[in-house]
Amino acid sequence: MWRGATGLRLVVSRSADVGALAAAGERSGVRQTWGASYGLRRRQDHDRAGYSEPVLYERLGGYDAIAAATDALLERLFADPQLKDYWKGASNDVKRKGRQLVVDFMVESAGGPAFYTGRDMKTAHTGMRISESDWEVFMGHAAATLASFGVPEREKGEVLAFFSGLRGEIVEG
Repeated sequence: MWRGATGLRLVVSRSADVGALAAAGERSGVRQTWGASYGLRRRQDHDRAGYSEPVLYERLGGYDAIAAATDALLERLFADPQLKDYWKGASNDVKRKGRQLVVDFMVESAGGPAFYTGRDMKTAHTGMRISESDWEVFMGHAAATLASFGVPEREKGEVLAFFSGLRGEIVEG
Protein backbone atom coordinates (compact mmCIF):
# COMPACT_ATOMS: atom_id res chain seq x y z
CA MET A 1 0.00 0.00 0.00
CA TRP A 2 1.24 3.47 -0.84
CA ARG A 3 -0.18 6.63 0.65
CA GLY A 4 0.61 9.83 -1.19
CA ALA A 5 0.62 13.32 0.23
CA THR A 6 -3.04 13.65 -0.77
CA GLY A 7 -3.95 10.65 1.37
CA LEU A 8 -4.77 8.55 -1.70
CA ARG A 9 -4.23 4.90 -0.91
CA LEU A 10 -3.55 2.40 -3.66
CA VAL A 11 -3.86 -1.20 -2.59
CA VAL A 12 -3.85 -4.45 -4.50
CA SER A 13 -6.58 -6.64 -3.12
CA ARG A 14 -6.48 -10.36 -3.46
CA SER A 15 -9.80 -10.36 -5.29
CA ALA A 16 -10.83 -12.49 -8.24
CA ASP A 17 -10.04 -9.56 -10.56
CA VAL A 18 -6.41 -9.48 -9.43
CA GLY A 19 -6.29 -13.26 -9.70
CA ALA A 20 -7.57 -13.02 -13.27
CA LEU A 21 -4.87 -10.48 -14.11
CA ALA A 22 -2.23 -12.71 -12.58
CA ALA A 23 -3.55 -15.72 -14.48
CA ALA A 24 -3.50 -13.76 -17.73
CA GLY A 25 0.09 -12.76 -17.05
CA GLU A 26 1.05 -16.36 -16.31
CA ARG A 27 -0.53 -17.57 -19.58
CA SER A 28 1.31 -14.95 -21.59
CA GLY A 29 4.60 -15.76 -19.87
CA VAL A 30 5.28 -12.14 -18.95
CA ARG A 31 5.14 -12.35 -15.15
CA GLN A 32 8.69 -11.74 -14.01
CA THR A 33 10.40 -10.89 -10.77
CA TRP A 34 12.25 -7.55 -10.61
CA GLY A 35 14.71 -6.96 -13.44
CA ALA A 36 13.16 -7.78 -16.89
CA SER A 37 15.92 -8.70 -19.30
CA TYR A 38 18.29 -7.31 -16.68
CA GLY A 39 18.56 -10.53 -14.68
CA LEU A 40 14.98 -11.21 -13.61
CA ARG A 41 13.68 -14.61 -12.88
CA ARG A 42 10.38 -15.66 -14.37
CA ARG A 43 7.49 -15.42 -11.90
CA GLN A 44 6.87 -19.15 -12.34
CA ASP A 45 10.47 -19.82 -11.26
CA HIS A 46 9.90 -17.55 -8.25
CA ASP A 47 6.84 -19.60 -7.27
CA ARG A 48 8.47 -22.98 -7.99
CA ALA A 49 11.46 -22.07 -5.84
CA GLY A 50 9.07 -22.00 -2.91
CA TYR A 51 9.09 -18.29 -2.18
CA SER A 52 6.04 -17.49 -0.11
CA GLU A 53 6.62 -13.75 -0.26
CA PRO A 54 4.83 -11.73 -2.94
CA VAL A 55 6.88 -10.38 -5.85
CA LEU A 56 7.87 -6.71 -5.83
CA TYR A 57 4.91 -5.79 -8.07
CA GLU A 58 2.51 -6.94 -5.37
CA ARG A 59 4.54 -5.42 -2.54
CA LEU A 60 4.52 -2.05 -4.32
CA GLY A 61 0.74 -2.08 -4.58
CA GLY A 62 0.19 -3.31 -8.13
CA TYR A 63 -0.42 -1.61 -11.44
CA ASP A 64 -2.26 1.49 -10.23
CA ALA A 65 0.38 2.28 -7.63
CA ILE A 66 3.23 1.86 -10.11
CA ALA A 67 1.36 3.99 -12.69
CA ALA A 68 0.73 6.72 -10.10
CA ALA A 69 4.39 6.74 -9.04
CA THR A 70 5.46 6.86 -12.70
CA ASP A 71 3.17 9.85 -13.30
CA ALA A 72 4.59 11.65 -10.26
CA LEU A 73 8.18 10.89 -11.31
CA LEU A 74 7.60 12.08 -14.87
CA GLU A 75 5.99 15.27 -13.57
CA ARG A 76 9.15 15.94 -11.55
CA LEU A 77 11.42 15.17 -14.51
CA PHE A 78 9.43 17.35 -16.94
CA ALA A 79 9.70 20.28 -14.49
CA ASP A 80 13.37 19.86 -13.60
CA PRO A 81 15.50 22.68 -15.08
CA GLN A 82 18.37 20.30 -15.91
CA LEU A 83 16.25 17.50 -17.42
CA LYS A 84 13.22 19.17 -18.99
CA ASP A 85 14.94 19.74 -22.36
CA TYR A 86 14.98 15.99 -23.01
CA TRP A 87 11.25 16.36 -23.77
CA LYS A 88 11.48 19.71 -25.54
CA GLY A 89 9.40 19.57 -28.70
CA ALA A 90 7.75 16.26 -27.80
CA SER A 91 4.02 16.25 -28.46
CA ASN A 92 1.55 15.26 -25.76
CA ASP A 93 0.92 12.07 -27.74
CA VAL A 94 4.62 11.17 -27.72
CA LYS A 95 4.81 11.90 -23.98
CA ARG A 96 1.71 9.76 -23.35
CA LYS A 97 3.15 6.83 -25.31
CA GLY A 98 6.48 7.20 -23.53
CA ARG A 99 4.72 7.23 -20.18
CA GLN A 100 2.93 3.99 -21.03
CA LEU A 101 6.21 2.36 -22.04
CA VAL A 102 7.71 3.33 -18.68
CA VAL A 103 4.70 1.94 -16.81
CA ASP A 104 4.80 -1.32 -18.79
CA PHE A 105 8.56 -1.65 -18.28
CA MET A 106 8.27 -1.09 -14.53
CA VAL A 107 5.25 -3.38 -14.08
CA GLU A 108 6.83 -6.23 -16.06
CA SER A 109 10.18 -5.75 -14.35
CA ALA A 110 8.56 -5.89 -10.92
CA GLY A 111 6.83 -9.18 -11.74
CA GLY A 112 3.46 -7.81 -12.79
CA PRO A 113 1.07 -8.65 -15.64
CA ALA A 114 2.35 -6.31 -18.34
CA PHE A 115 4.40 -6.81 -21.46
CA TYR A 116 7.02 -4.18 -22.31
CA THR A 117 7.17 -3.69 -26.08
CA GLY A 118 9.75 -0.91 -26.19
CA ARG A 119 13.38 -0.99 -27.18
CA ASP A 120 16.14 -2.11 -24.83
CA MET A 121 17.49 0.65 -22.58
CA LYS A 122 20.77 1.09 -24.46
CA THR A 123 19.04 1.53 -27.83
CA ALA A 124 16.32 3.76 -26.38
CA HIS A 125 18.82 6.17 -24.80
CA THR A 126 21.78 6.17 -27.22
CA GLY A 127 22.34 9.62 -28.64
CA MET A 128 20.45 11.44 -25.89
CA ARG A 129 23.75 12.45 -24.26
CA ILE A 130 22.53 11.68 -20.75
CA SER A 131 25.37 12.68 -18.43
CA GLU A 132 26.37 11.39 -15.03
CA SER A 133 24.99 14.63 -13.58
CA ASP A 134 21.65 14.06 -15.33
CA TRP A 135 21.59 10.52 -13.95
CA GLU A 136 22.18 11.75 -10.39
CA VAL A 137 19.34 14.27 -10.73
CA PHE A 138 17.06 11.48 -12.03
CA MET A 139 18.00 9.21 -9.12
CA GLY A 140 17.26 12.02 -6.68
CA HIS A 141 13.81 12.50 -8.19
CA ALA A 142 13.20 8.74 -8.17
CA ALA A 143 14.08 8.50 -4.46
CA ALA A 144 11.96 11.56 -3.63
CA THR A 145 9.00 10.17 -5.58
CA LEU A 146 9.16 6.82 -3.78
CA ALA A 147 9.44 8.62 -0.43
CA SER A 148 6.44 10.84 -1.25
CA PHE A 149 4.36 7.70 -1.78
CA GLY A 150 5.54 6.21 1.50
CA VAL A 151 7.17 3.21 -0.15
CA PRO A 152 8.82 1.08 2.56
CA GLU A 153 12.62 1.19 2.74
CA ARG A 154 13.10 -2.37 1.50
CA GLU A 155 11.02 -1.88 -1.64
CA LYS A 156 12.47 1.60 -2.21
CA GLY A 157 15.94 0.07 -2.03
CA GLU A 158 15.03 -2.61 -4.55
CA VAL A 159 13.60 -0.09 -7.01
CA LEU A 160 16.61 2.24 -6.69
CA ALA A 161 19.04 -0.68 -7.01
CA PHE A 162 17.23 -1.75 -10.17
CA PHE A 163 17.52 1.79 -11.58
CA SER A 164 21.21 1.84 -10.64
CA GLY A 165 21.68 -1.35 -12.62
CA LEU A 166 20.42 0.44 -15.73
CA ARG A 167 22.91 3.30 -15.40
CA GLY A 168 25.49 1.76 -17.74
CA GLU A 169 22.92 1.38 -20.49
CA ILE A 170 21.56 4.92 -20.17
CA VAL A 171 24.44 7.26 -19.26
CA GLU A 172 26.78 8.21 -22.11
CA GLY A 173 30.28 9.27 -21.39
